Amino acid sequence: MEKKKVFVGMIIGCLILFFIVICCVWRSYLYHIVVLTSDNEYRFDDTYRAYLTDSDYGSLRIKFDKKVHSWVIYGHLKKAGQTQFVVESPSGDKKLFDITIKEEI
Repeated sequence: MEKKKVFVGMIIGCLILFFIVICCVWRSYLYHIVVLTSDNEYRFDDTYRAYLTDSDYGSLRIKFDKKVHSWVIYGHLKKAGQTQFVVESPSGDKKLFDITIKEEI
């Protein structure tokens, strides 16, 4: 009876560990970085929309960074490679930027 309880406990422990590893790998990102900062050359705010042309590379979001007192586009990037991202104004005007994502070891 005692061996049965230990065996069931080991199975449950292994399943929990397996699901933790899967969740961490599935949602892992390569980088969390600032992709673009609103400045005199190109200005934007939270009424704009930012996105990668290929969502397999990750996602972008715009938020105000109190440290630099400016709007910034943050990237949650999942893989290395070359792609583009778009900053779209509320009026529908789009500005396309090239981006190269390199994996550093």
